[in-house]
Amino acid sequence: MQTRTYITYAILLLTGSLLPSGALTAQTGFSCDGRYFLALRAAGQTAIYAQRPDASGSPVLLRNVDRPLDAVGFRPQDGLLYGIDAQTGALWRIGRETFAEELHTGLLDPARQYPAGDIGPAGRYLYVLAAAGSASNSPSTALIRVDLDDPAFAATETALDLSGLSIADIAFDPTDGTLYGWDGAAGQLQRIGLDGTIQTIGDPQLPAGAMGGLFFDAFGKLYGYGKGNLPTGKQLFVIDKLTGGLTYLRDGPQASYVDAGACYQTLELQAATDRVAVDPCEELRYVLRIANRTGSVQTGVTLRDTLPVGFRVAGIDNQPYGGNWDADDTRIGLRELIIPVGIDSLVLRLNAPAGTPPGYYTTQAVLEVPALGIRRHADNARTGVPGDSVGWQLNGILPAEREIERSLCAGGSLVLDAAASGTWIDWTDGYTDPVRTVAQPSTLTARVATGCDTVLITYRITPDDLYLAFEPATVTVALGDSLRLFPLTSVSNTPTIFRWRDPLDGALSCLDCPRPFATPVYSSTYTLEVSRAGCIDSASVTVLVESDLDVYLPTAFSPNEDGVNDKFYPQGNPDVRVRVLELYNRWGEPVFIRRDLPINVVAEGWDGTYRGLRVDEGVYVYHVELEARDGSRKRKTGSVALMR
Repeated sequence: MQTRTYITYAILLLTGSLLPSGALTAQTGFSCDGRYFLALRAAGQTAIYAQRPDASGSPVLLRNVDRPLDAVGFRPQDGLLYGIDAQTGALWRIGRETFAEELHTGLLDPARQYPAGDIGPAGRYLYVLAAAGSASNSPSTALIRVDLDDPAFAATETALDLSGLSIADIAFDPTDGTLYGWDGAAGQLQRIGLDGTIQTIGDPQLPAGAMGGLFFDAFGKLYGYGKGNLPTGKQLFVIDKLTGGLTYLRDGPQASYVDAGACYQTLELQAATDRVAVDPCEELRYVLRIANRTGSVQTGVTLRDTLPVGFRVAGIDNQPYGGNWDADDTRIGLRELIIPVGIDSLVLRLNAPAGTPPGYYTTQAVLEVPALGIRRHADNARTGVPGDSVGWQLNGILPAEREIERSLCAGGSLVLDAAASGTWIDWTDGYTDPVRTVAQPSTLTARVATGCDTVLITYRITPDDLYLAFEPATVTVALGDSLRLFPLTSVSNTPTIFRWRDPLDGALSCLDCPRPFATPVYSSTYTLEVSRAGCIDSASVTVLVESDLDVYLPTAFSPNEDGVNDKFYPQGNPDVRVRVLELYNRWGEPVFIRRDLPINVVAEGWDGTYRGLRVDEGVYVYHVELEARDGSRKRKTGSVALMR
């Protein structure tokens, strides 16, 4: 059977201020502090967890309920969770500590599934998706509305066509009352009309996975808890209501059946700027949005923020909350604010005077509501990450960019562009163009503006003494021996790059070091190119190989087909001719004979076989007859060790 992830919505109570007369006491309900709730169901029980979206770490276990609850929603009027018993179809309500009560036995048909639920914005109705079959992946066919104000808990149904969809939870948007669901079969967000209409949003978020919980915050930001498009079903996401896109936030607890929800009947604070970068003296709009979902006007509210060093308040474009301004131009302090129900914004204009160092600046305002015991840090509205501060870039020229050192190569020139750092004003020596060519060591200064700030940029042009040579330019080595190549070059603290060119492709021990070992098999010329601070020089050295009508034959080889030293073959001056090469085993039997064997050709060497069979490891004797271009000849005998 396919396991589905179900979602429970829980909205928390505001210290009893929303309780009607005659309702249950506030002590039995949950506190409304912006947390989201997870209801994890397993083995006939439900575990309730809670956490604010802007908190780190895993949700905290609040309590266990000895019933398997589905379609859970939170009712702000009494601070209780309402849900359907998955086994009996009974309506239950759950509070803190040990409070749990069955309200209506067998309210809904236990033969059906009730995977998703939420309480409507007015708090009167519990809305439940009903699936026709008993299987966990059966498509929902009806939206049931349960009247929580009716002593009989009257339930009415609206038919839905959710064939092909797998919706495991629903949630109402507090900003406009729209009902949303997540289709785990296709990985897409759905809008569900109370009249039974369905609208798909955006593209699938693949790979598709169930989203056991949906919930909103006070600003109408949609969150999801479940699998989404990740391998396991225990992730918290932000869901874009316009595109259906997912932004992963963090992991949490996992269970076979999950519901989730949040209490948005509280006060929350967001911050944003109208731009992510600003020039000195240029104004930046700083917007602080307050969402009041408590259902009543809140008074005595305080809003505070300390601006980054160098920034100040240049003006106020919107201040709808009244109160007293208790601050200076670098510190925001508003007391005795009156916050009406809904969402509104305080809009300030900030700027930084000339001389403020460029860089990235951040700030985070704090909202305090003593009557409700609330203290909120502003969340950056531009990001999907909850609880992060707002920031912006102040443009300008950093101190490290105001003194520029450039090296002048011997016989070369440099091009300086003072307009590359900002708006060029002039050169202090009277030169009349922002771009100039320099061919001599010198110190030049330009005035450059960024915003209202004017800075001096000094270019220090120094000669580069890059020098490279080989002394002597010709060296000698015996065939088969190695020698180190020593270039003469000037010393500098500036990083230097070495590039060797090896005509034999493998005769040098390295191609990017200053002093490699050379092991040539015939006379060759090696070229070194050195570059430093844009300057380049090169020099060459010739290595003469003394062969004296000789060739190099290795003393060992390993024909194990690893691409290294697999063949025994003669190496040396290509002008030498190998008339014959013979190899014998220890009993004097020939295992390899070649006539007119070319020099330096790996493919023509002995591969350690005789008549197609691999010979044993051991020492083999060779005889070689050489002939020079002038016709002189020489015979040579030696041995080679064959190792596998």
